[in-house]
Amino acid sequence: MRETQRQRLDALFRSRENQKIPLYEICGIGIAAYSRRIEELREEYDREDFLIVNYTKREDGVCKSWYAREPRSGRPRWQPRHKKPEPRTAAPDTPWERQGKPRRSMHTFSLPLPPVKSWFEVCAERDRKIAEPEFSLTP
Repeated sequence: MRETQRQRLDALFRSRENQKIPLYEICGIGIAAYSRRIEELREEYDREDFLIVNYTKREDGVCKSWYAREPRSGRPRWQPRHKKPEPRTAAPDTPWERQGKPRRSMHTFSLPLPPVKSWFEVCAERDRKIAEPEFSLTP
């Protein structure tokens, strides 16, 4: 049976624990959607008290990236991106929040619309603009 992308990435991280793995190596083993696979592994490693840490460095205008599987060692738990934040229960801090911010509606910035013209009127106006002026020679 063929290995999935997640299984290949998991094997790579487990074989090189606490070592930085360059992004080009991750892409080199045939993992196209690496960010999604890393997100899935972060959920799994979180239960094992490990993290996948992303390191980046900018050299000569190029951003280089590495990933490493490291023990948690007192770091906070990983929070998936798709989780919604908890609703705010504390009282609002400022009068602006207490009153509620005014919402923009699509009518707030509406401009007056030009009068509606028929296609005949549009064509006649265009022809007047591009018509050559009548020219006559008079002494």
